[in-house]
Order: sequence, then structure tokens, then C-alpha cells
Amino acid sequence: MSPLEARIGSFLYVFIFVISIILIILAVIHFVLLKFKKIYQSKEWLEKNKNRETKWNDVKELAREAGLTSIEAQRLWKICKRYKARNILVLYRDTDALNELFSTEYKRMIAKPTREEKIEIFFQIRYKLEKLHERKLTISSTKSLRKGQIVNFKTSTKATWNLRIEETNDISFSLHIPDEYDESEALPKPLSKVDLMFTLPTGFSYRTVSRLMRYERNLKNLFIAVMTHSQVIKMLQRRNTKRMNTDLECTFSAVKQKKTRKGKTEREISEKKVTGRLLDISADGCRLECSLPILKGQMLQVTFSLPSIQNAKATGIIVFTQKEETEKKFVLHVKFTDINITTRNRIYAEIYKY
Repeated sequence: MSPLEARIGSFLYVFIFVISIILIILAVIHFVLLKFKKIYQSKEWLEKNKNRETKWNDVKELAREAGLTSIEAQRLWKICKRYKARNILVLYRDTDALNELFSTEYKRMIAKPTREEKIEIFFQIRYKLEKLHERKLTISSTKSLRKGQIVNFKTSTKATWNLRIEETNDISFSLHIPDEYDESEALPKPLSKVDLMFTLPTGFSYRTVSRLMRYERNLKNLFIAVMTHSQVIKMLQRRNTKRMNTDLECTFSAVKQKKTRKGKTEREISEKKVTGRLLDISADGCRLECSLPILKGQMLQVTFSLPSIQNAKATGIIVFTQKEETEKKFVLHVKFTDINITTRNRIYAEIYKY
């Protein structure tokens, strides 16, 4: 072997040795970090640290998990410091305690002039923490559903009914079927499988298939469908904002967009107002029921009132129209495209009951 070849061989040996050392160090670091993370998220660690005051590192860790922006993380840190909140990594899992913390802060904000943009950030933090908590609570069975939950029930004619859970136990749950449906040909046959879809208050939507055991009238003389529990549940989507069910009268008008001579777009709102019912609402959209089969793509201006805000207006576009089965009614799914920030914040306050 020539001196040159010997030098090249020696260099390769050194290079391989250095690379091996680096890989070993990285592997050790990775193992240590995994071990630390496991300890940091263990029940023992949480139990030991649950009652101490929140630290900045706790907020940073939670911000990473919840997808908070840097501004939102700083805002959460100020809230925790102001009220000397106990460890936020534990607190966010306690719905009542977290509500108390945020309710107190909201009352402080509205008691003095506070920019609406700051209030909007406040509610964005609240909802992101709620979504994180729900992700931790993996739904693996319809046994997790509670009385009052609205479920989309697919009929034998492929129509969708919005039914409410009337009762639930370890074996089955029952859906209240309005009396006008009790003789409908759309009712699935007993022992058949039925497609169900439900959206939890935080906006997580799920689909499942349940077997219909029987129809009967319960002790309240309500006509119900008794369903078996299902353990096959698929998540469908995650909404960007929390919504709440309502049963309020609203009005809406058609909106047309037209181009001006200068190339700008102007909206022309029809003077004709149609009365409907607001079925649910969020800061990003709503579902309303009416007697008109208005098609997807139509723009509307919706006017509604909530306890904390009267005659609020929001402009949106219909993204889906759903026909009710036995009534000449239609459910319009509206996505807001133009809504005042104050209105958005008041909707959030109503949803969280602050």
C-alpha cells in the first residue's frame, strides 16, 4: 500500500469513527428526551405538580401542544400570572376550573374599555385549550355521548333527521323521534344498521354505524328508537370555532354582488326579509331552518338576537342545503364571510356563558 493510500485509509477510519460517535450521542440525547417527556407527562408527575403555580415553561409546553401563537401564549401567561393559576398543564383538563379562570378574566375585561381584538384572542385561546382537552379524551364508543346530544340520523330514504338522545345506558341509547315521523316510510326497519353523525360542542364531528334494536314509547310517552352502542367511530372534521344549539327566530335577506364602474365589488341587500329559525350558531357560521329551498352558493344577510346582543347581522354564503323529510322545510348551512368582531365576541360569550 502506498503512503497516499495509507493516508486516505486512515482518514476514512477517523471519519467513520467521528460519525459513529456523533450518531451515538444523538441516540443518547433522543433517548433521554423521550424518557424526560414520558416522566413529564406521567400521572405521577401531574399529581405531584398539579397544585403549584403555573410557570412560563408550562405555558410554552401547553402552547406547543395546543397550537397557540406566540401572542396567544403571552396572553395566556398574563392570565395565569394575574390569578396565580395552578399548573396550567393540569388545569386545562379541569373544565370547571378552566371556565372559572376564563370567566373571571372576561368579566375583568368587559368591566373596563378593552379592544375587541384582545377579547377575540382571549376566546381563541379558550377554544384551542378545549380542543386540546378533547383530543386527549379519545372517543372510542357511543357510550361517551350524553343525554341531549343532537345526532344526525340517516333514514332508509337517505334523508337526514336531527334527533336528540333521550336516554343512554351501558347497553343502548335512545333517540327521540318527533311524532310526525312515527309513521313515516323513511323509518329504517328494526335490526337494520343506521348511519349516524354527531358534532360535539367543541366542533369535532364523528360518524358511526349503529344497529336499530326497536321502536317504542318511553315512560314520557315519547316515540324513541333504541340503538345499540358502537365502538367504530370515525372523526370527520374539526371546526375552527365552537358552536351552540339554539331555537331562536331569525330573518335573512338575499345578497347580490355586483361590480362597479371602478372595478370594485358592492353588495346589494334585498329589502325582502324571510323568517327562519336559528338552529345553531358559531362565530364562523350557523344553521337555519326555513321554508325556501335556497341553493348552495347564495349569499345571505342573517339578522338574529342573543341575550347579550340584539339585531346582530352577519353576511354569509350557503355551503349546503338539507331537505327535511316529512315537512316542507329546509336547513341552510351558512358560512359567515363578513361578521363584525364585536358580534363574534358576543357569540363566543354566549356559547361559554360568560
